[in-house]
Amino acid sequence: MSICDLIEKGDIRALQTHLKNHPAKANDNHSSGISALMFALYYQRKDMAEVIASYKLSCNFGELIAMGRLEDVRAQLDADISLLKQPSPDGFYPLHYAAYFKTDEILAYLIQKGCNLNIPAENPSAVCPIHTAVAAGDAACVTLLTEAGCLVNVKQAGGWTPLMAAAKSGRQDLIDILLAVKADPLLTSDDGQTASDLAREATHTQISLALDQG
Repeated sequence: MSICDLIEKGDIRALQTHLKNHPAKANDNHSSGISALMFALYYQRKDMAEVIASYKLSCNFGELIAMGRLEDVRAQLDADISLLKQPSPDGFYPLHYAAYFKTDEILAYLIQKGCNLNIPAENPSAVCPIHTAVAAGDAACVTLLTEAGCLVNVKQAGGWTPLMAAAKSGRQDLIDILLAVKADPLLTSDDGQTASDLAREATHTQISLALDQG
């Protein structure tokens, strides 16, 4: 059984035993190309990711960001500033990872270092960091990106804006942040839906009515 199989099962004890007997397996990758450690983080099992990390000789830049290890991120950037412009195996850039995994301190640091706020992922999602922050539901990261001047009406695959995603998920706090920086509720997705339509579809009636009223 692979490490990723154990992650999917959520069996941390079996993972610990497996890595104790086969420590080199900590460096395995998922079939998608991402590391087993990142696979654990995508499964929201940071505890399992920490176990894997304890057996790895070193973590790469994206892994360090996703795990929230600010000092290690600083050290790697001091050694190689070009890391800011290198996508991960799944097509995301450092700012995407910081936003998605809610590491707001690292996100603030990366913004300070001059990361492109509006860089789209090099995969079919075409998400920008603001999209990943909204998808993660993290108000702190959404605020950091909007205050830094990111584009708030930028569209990802399907023509979705960050406001549409916030409305669909019923996150009034994120909607308020986005509207405050001129997010446009009248924009439509590729299939013609507005943020209000998506909120209504998800039964967030009050949010839909408020968006209709401007």
